[in-house]
Amino acid sequence: MADKFETGRVTLRQGNEELVLVLPGQMVMEVKAEDEEKGSKGTQHSLEVELKWWTGLRSPGGVQLG
Repeated sequence: MADKFETGRVTLRQGNEELVLVLPGQMVMEVKAEDEEKGSKGTQHSLEVELKWWTGLRSPGGVQLG
């Protein structure tokens, strides 16, 4: 995935559908790690990564971890 980000172009495919994203040089990245107790199943761990960018507006600049 990182290699695709470096090219500035990512293609998402599901079945016959395809979405091409043209990525800017600057994005905001939010990362969230979470542990949630699931009773008898134990602890569920999750990691969420969200990338945001703007078109037509000035972006906040730089990659930010939140």
